Amino acid sequence: KQNQRTLVSPKPLLVRTVYQTLKQISEERGAGSAKRKKSLILKLMTSCRGSEIKYLTRTLVQNLRVGASRISILSALGRAASFHFFGWLP
Repeated sequence: KQNQRTLVSPKPLLVRTVYQTLKQISEERGAGSAKRKKSLILKLMTSCRGSEIKYLTRTLVQNLRVGASRISILSALGRAASFHFFGWLP
């Protein structure tokens, strides 16, 4: 595993922040909602440290009722992995 390299370290994930973001994802509606959902998921994933990404991904995949489709999650996961590998900021 490599450490994520960013210019500014993201804030640590807090239960309240994760909950609010998941709720916001579930409430997204209308034109462009898939893009907004992917953006929110990407922000969560890039803020993960250690094994947090594993549990966040499990939560998103198992609870598709939040309104995120499997394709959106996989796309966001792929982007987050690229950012992590190359140390890029979104």
